Amino acid sequence: MNKKEPFSLNSPIDWREIFKLAQAHNVYALVFDQACEVSAFLETPEYNSYMTTAMAQVAAQTQRTEAFLELYRAFSDAGLYPIVMKGIVCRRMYGEYCDHRPSGDEDILIKKEEYRSAEAILKEQGYLPERDNVTLKQMEELQEISFFSGESRLYIELHLNPMGHNNDLRRKMNECFTGVFNNYLELDIEGTKIRTMNHTDHFLYLVLHAFRHFTAGGFGIRQVLDILLYEKQYKESLDWDYLKKKLSDFDALLFLSDIIHIGNQYLGFQLPILCAPNCPEDLLDDLMSSGVFGNATQVRRTANQMTSAAVAGREKVGGSSATILRTIFPGRAQMLNHHLELQEKPWLLPMRWVQRWGRFIQHSRDNDGNLAKESMEISKRRIELLKKYKII
Repeated sequence: MNKKEPFSLNSPIDWREIFKLAQAHNVYALVFDQACEVSAFLETPEYNSYMTTAMAQVAAQTQRTEAFLELYRAFSDAGLYPIVMKGIVCRRMYGEYCDHRPSGDEDILIKKEEYRSAEAILKEQGYLPERDNVTLKQMEELQEISFFSGESRLYIELHLNPMGHNNDLRRKMNECFTGVFNNYLELDIEGTKIRTMNHTDHFLYLVLHAFRHFTAGGFGIRQVLDILLYEKQYKESLDWDYLKKKLSDFDALLFLSDIIHIGNQYLGFQLPILCAPNCPEDLLDDLMSSGVFGNATQVRRTANQMTSAAVAGREKVGGSSATILRTIFPGRAQMLNHHLELQEKPWLLPMRWVQRWGRFIQHSRDNDGNLAKESMEISKRRIELLKKYKII
């Protein structure tokens, strides 16, 4: 990143609300560093508390970064070279503030035939899988398997495909990345060489990853920063003809154009505009209320199920009634990541529906019976926004 610009805010400043938003968007330490440029902030009663939290987050990220590089060296020593996505690749663009941009997990992509070897290395390094005894048949449908180290507090998302198979849109997105194992870049990060996608593929992945979350629960400022910084740093290496075609294929070109507009208008970037703004202010309102992935509350999580059902059925016949039915009776593909047994025992799907309804009823009681009403209001608002981007 470039040297910091002088920074100011209009008074009075509600620091509690600012740091509440910063926490929700996973940019707490970055915001703290900038806030320290405001002399009044240094005198707030909560300053020491904010500083302690920010320092702890940076220290924890430094530890996770070291743990990941150690793990990648173990992979390399065994002759495995996973493709690293997002995470540490994005953090390096933040320069001296790289560990101010946190990653609770690191995403790596492997070939299915390498899964057993990768799993063995992870276990040797002290990472425990969320799922054991994953079958070859299950690998055909799963997007990733999580591994966790209690020592470093690092999650590893071991991807078998980048985007998942929850709906046709995601399955088609995966086709963009079938060649990344042959057309990769090698980066040197603190003396460790890692493999990642080439710049055009990685930029496309960052945009489609945010777009995928946008079509489900939402996405936040951290993802916006990653996309804008990547374009700023590598714009000369990006194949824009290819990117525009692919993004248009997924109705995501207007989405990226509005992200760039938000960056130029509010975040100090000066990036070329791809096309006329569509509805950037509406998008900004949505992402600010979404947080990192839009699933901070049960109301939002339930709303996300409705929004996902509408996106999954965008090429199918039926209006709002069909969306409600798909929410109540989601297909096996939508349920598979949480219920792996459905791959080989699809007859259990009705039982999982019943369990899902039970959880909904309980959550609704905990929410004074307003869960359905509030979730439908959020989902309706988000579906209208998706329509503005021609996604639905």
